[in-house]
Amino acid sequence: MSRYPLEGYRERCDTDVVLGSRYAKHPLHLSIPVTIAGMSFGSLSANAKEALGRGASEVGTSTTTGDGGMTPRSGARASTWCISTCPAGTG
Repeated sequence: MSRYPLEGYRERCDTDVVLGSRYAKHPLHLSIPVTIAGMSFGSLSANAKEALGRGASEVGTSTTTGDGGMTPRSGARASTWCISTCPAGTG
């Protein structure tokens, strides 16, 4: 990330973010430092999960599965997604 450019035509403002650049075998590259929070499949419909995955892919960021997982159709729409896991014994 860089500071806000004083003169946009002279300076370039990058928002690219790399997570895990030092230790990860496969660092995560995001075009913007914003990700879609995890919302479970039970809370959102399949169409909503698919739309979030498609939108995240178009702007170059990731989406998160949430507790209920991700349907094959919505997973196919997202280019980058993070898997949310829950500890056992919470219910």
